[in-house]
Amino acid sequence: MTTVEKDHGFAMFCKGKSNRSMYTECCSNMGIKRNSALADELNSETDCFDMRKLDLSGNYLGGCGIKALVDVVQANKCLEEINYSQQGINAEVLGDLLEVVRSHPRITSLDLSHNKEIGNHCAPLLLDIAKQNTLLYSIDVSGSRIAKPYQKKLEEYTARNKELETSFFKGDYLRMKKLFSTVDTDGSGHITPKELLNNIDIQQVVITLTSFLEMDGEDGVKDHAISINEFLNHVYPNYKSVQSIVAHSRKEDTAENNINKNYVTIAETLRKRRVHTPHVRMLRVHDCLLTPEQLNSFVDEALTIESTSGVVGEVVDGRLSVSYPSLKAGLRKVWNPPSSNEERAQFKMSPTLTRHIIHFFDKRGIKTQFNSTPRVRMTALMEGTFQTSLVKLHLKLMVPFIQKHSIDLDTMSLTLQETIAMIEEYYDLLAFDKGGDREL
Repeated sequence: MTTVEKDHGFAMFCKGKSNRSMYTECCSNMGIKRNSALADELNSETDCFDMRKLDLSGNYLGGCGIKALVDVVQANKCLEEINYSQQGINAEVLGDLLEVVRSHPRITSLDLSHNKEIGNHCAPLLLDIAKQNTLLYSIDVSGSRIAKPYQKKLEEYTARNKELETSFFKGDYLRMKKLFSTVDTDGSGHITPKELLNNIDIQQVVITLTSFLEMDGEDGVKDHAISINEFLNHVYPNYKSVQSIVAHSRKEDTAENNINKNYVTIAETLRKRRVHTPHVRMLRVHDCLLTPEQLNSFVDEALTIESTSGVVGEVVDGRLSVSYPSLKAGLRKVWNPPSSNEERAQFKMSPTLTRHIIHFFDKRGIKTQFNSTPRVRMTALMEGTFQTSLVKLHLKLMVPFIQKHSIDLDTMSLTLQETIAMIEEYYDLLAFDKGGDREL
């Protein structure tokens, strides 16, 4: 009999039954007394097999009682957790249970702890189940007679299963873009959940996405189309909505304001002190506003450093020319820039830089309304200029990463949310200090 035939046969067996009646019938067929407390807890609604957790802690059934529940476990396709701790399970009962768990579509946690009849002879079967059913994240056999080395190996297998899902949702924008683009064959920017799930071979990821996307159609999956933004909102941990992007862009950009205000006061102080340098714009103080005392001390320090270095500055239009290194060193005597290891805010990009990105979309007639998903070509983004007084983005550095993921650069298009996600993820690579000196 094929698997399909078996599944169909079991479905017919379940028809017209409930969890309670199925358990009662199995107990009767086995000639054992049913557990009244458990029977009262089991759902009595016909054809309703939606149990998510089966916890027998504090309610001892024994091996035969557990065996009478095997059909209940198989019937509840949404069942995720089973707690059979201290139930007197032996190898025979374990074999019947694991035969169902092997192909169960949802079970992630199986507690078999403190079952003394489960010993090393059961370890190969448990390890095989953990390898075959990658949904299993936890199989607890502590307090059994399985040796520690086998328990450790079982933990390794289940941890590996968990990593399959964790690595999928770890926050790799281009990998998610590639997956979406593979399904979006017509380039519309929309796909159906069915199309998406058919291209994912990690069962637990499929289950998680099904839950995220609220797929409650007749066969568990809705036919509505989802956009790249909806998709990223569920699978990309650092996704930012257009509302949060716009809100960030409207914040006061303290660093940008400080740089510009300090530039004015530094230039004015140098003028009054009759000091000239062509590189004054490179002195960017962003975390505070310099006081008049700091400004004068900085010039004094720069002149002292210049004179002790043996460099004789030229006089230009009645003003003494001082080199940029001396000015920079003088400034560092009175101002200490914050550590680059400071904890990042929610956005790596400054409000000003974010405004430039939004303006790039807007000036092309692509309005960033809350309920739309306008897109621009990646090639156009790479030709754009995105800079502030502090940094400049070099988006062409994304090319090798895009090519590595086998994404067609010429046809690649991005929404505003995608653009922000990509830049935020690769910000430390793409953002360069305009003066070539990250310390300032």
